[in-house]
Amino acid sequence: MELTEARPSGLPLVLVNDFPLIRRPIETLRHPEFALLCGPEATVGRLRRYPVAAVFYGHPHIPRLLTHYEARSATPASGGHAVRRPD
Repeated sequence: MELTEARPSGLPLVLVNDFPLIRRPIETLRHPEFALLCGPEATVGRLRRYPVAAVFYGHPHIPRLLTHYEARSATPASGGHAVRRPD
């Protein structure tokens, strides 16, 4: 958070996280404990406080994810699963 607070205010942000940055859609799943992996409570107002240009998250297979949050698009993006190298 300190680095975000210290950056020049006019630059747009691109937020990237493996799980969605908000917990709400994850809390309805069979295993809501995965919500712990989503954005912390400190990031909830980030889309309002900073000039966020785009939001990307992995795990496009998680159902009921928001595609828009506070007038910003939230785009699922996945590079696929890591390939295991032979031993």
